[in-house]
Order: sequence, then C-alpha cells, then structure tokens
Amino acid sequence: MMAWLIGLWMATSPFHQALEFARYLDRQDDPYRAILEYQRALFLLPSPDTLLHDSLVIRIAQLQERLDRPEAALRTLEDAWDTLASSWRFERGRALFLLGAYAEARRYWQEWDTLVGWTYLRQQDFLKASEFLGPLPAPSSRSPWLAASLSAVLPGLGKVYAGHPWDGLFAFLVNAFTGWRAYQSLQAHRPVATAVYGGLFLFFYSGNVYGAYVAARQYNRTQVRLRMAEAEVNLGLWRYLP
Repeated sequence: MMAWLIGLWMATSPFHQALEFARYLDRQDDPYRAILEYQRALFLLPSPDTLLHDSLVIRIAQLQERLDRPEAALRTLEDAWDTLASSWRFERGRALFLLGAYAEARRYWQEWDTLVGWTYLRQQDFLKASEFLGPLPAPSSRSPWLAASLSAVLPGLGKVYAGHPWDGLFAFLVNAFTGWRAYQSLQAHRPVATAVYGGLFLFFYSGNVYGAYVAARQYNRTQVRLRMAEAEVNLGLWRYLP
C-alpha cells in the first residue's frame, strides 16, 4: 500500500509532470518548449541526485546545440555537478567544436581518438588527422604564384591552370583584342586611341594576373573543403553532430 502511495505521489509531483511533459515535447521535436520544461524540471528536482541533475543539464545543452546555440549550451553545462563524467566531457567538447574552438575541444575529447582526429581535420591538418582517422587523401593544390606567372606570360593560362578554362579563354581574348587595338593605333599614329586601348590592355592584363592568383587560392580552398566533406561522410563523423 505504501509503495503504491509513493508511486502515485511521484506520478503526480510537479517535478515528474514537468519531466514527462519535457520528454513529450522532445519527442514531438519541439526543442524550444522542451528546453523550458527541462529547465522547470531541473528547478523542481526533489533531491540532490547528481546523475539525474546532470542528465537534464546535458539534455538541455544538446537541444541548445540543435538550435545552433552552442554558447548557450556551454553556459548550461557549467551548471553540471560532475564535470569528470564522460557524457559531460563529450558534450562540452561538442559545444566548443561547434564554435570552431577545435584545439580547446580536443582537451575534452582526449578519450575519443576519432573525435580528436576530427578536430585536426577541421583545422585542415590532414597529416595529423590521419594519425587518428587512418590514411586520408591530401587535397590537390595549385600554386597561386605559378598561376600568376603563367598568366603574366600568356594571359588566361593561369586561369586554365587553376581549373577555369573558359575564364582563361575569355581573359586571353580580351587581352588579345585590347593589345592588338593598341598596337594598331600606335602604328597608325593615333595617340588618343593608343592611350585608351593601351590603358585598357594594362588594366585587363594586370587584372588577369591577379585573377589567376585568386583563382588558384580559391581552387585550393575548394579542394580542402571537398576533401574534408568526403572524409566526414565516409567516416560517418556527421553522427556526432547534435
């Protein structure tokens, strides 16, 4: 009889009601209201139960991460009582990871090699990441200075080298046209036309050299992002996201 009464009291206690409603909202994919109810349940916690207390704190932090609020998750996690628990350290590291603080996230993820490797991958250190994740293909790259030099020798060639053949062809045609018209004007002793077309040629020529340099850098950034995305998908790292 006494056990039945205790069970009835627990089922109707404000804490239990708040907790059940929070879990219901959580299952209904309503993170905003679920956070509020978990916070209310945390406030109504009837006894100093560290495990239950911290499980609520961590769940609130997880929902805040899902809402793209890692700063709020970090503040929430500061209320945990047991900061040595693996679950807390994992969540703390994930919030820092989502903020881009990869080196700091590693401090909390030291017991998980895969996650440590992921932080190095996000820092574009493929060599170090390979020590934890296994062999990773390095991204291909183009030298920005070589691209600029090629375009200086033959306008448009640097763009072709950087993976933009049509841009390279366009640059070549524009530079060839303005250079040819400047030469024609010079031969015809037309100083105004020579100055105009000569100025245009120098403008497009210098823009072509600089554009090749930028295109090579953009090519390198794109290749790094592609290699990172491939590694994350192939290794299933996405499953660690909130």
